[in-house]
Amino acid sequence: MAFSPDGTRVVTASVDATARLWDAKDGTPLATLQGHTGYARAVAFSPDGTRVATASGDKTARLWDTNDGQPLATLPGHLDDVTSVAFSPNGRHLLTGSRDGTARLWPATPEGFLIQACQYLHPWPAYAQVAETCAPYLDRTP
Repeated sequence: MAFSPDGTRVVTASVDATARLWDAKDGTPLATLQGHTGYARAVAFSPDGTRVATASGDKTARLWDTNDGQPLATLPGHLDDVTSVAFSPNGRHLLTGSRDGTARLWPATPEGFLIQACQYLHPWPAYAQVAETCAPYLDRTP
């Protein structure tokens, strides 16, 4: 579980594959974050409090909008349970850890996902062309 940066909300992880947002003052439920197919193991708020990350036994991490509880992204790729999540201090990256023995660094902003997708379209050895191809997004690189 984790407090929001401003201390007004709490997010909890649950064995029912959900995470929940709560009002920290009176315990009122604010949103249920549904989408994982394995139990939620860990949670974290972004530094600005606008996003929550969840780690799950379904081998994924997910990003959620804290205003409406809607999913923003699913981050697949680990080969075993994702056991930890942490935002970078500026909120632009997410670090995940897994029982598969790996840690992964992900973009955690819409612009970062666009850049990553653009880079996948132009993989190594065409990497030198990424700056030109992805130029509209580079001024917002996470």
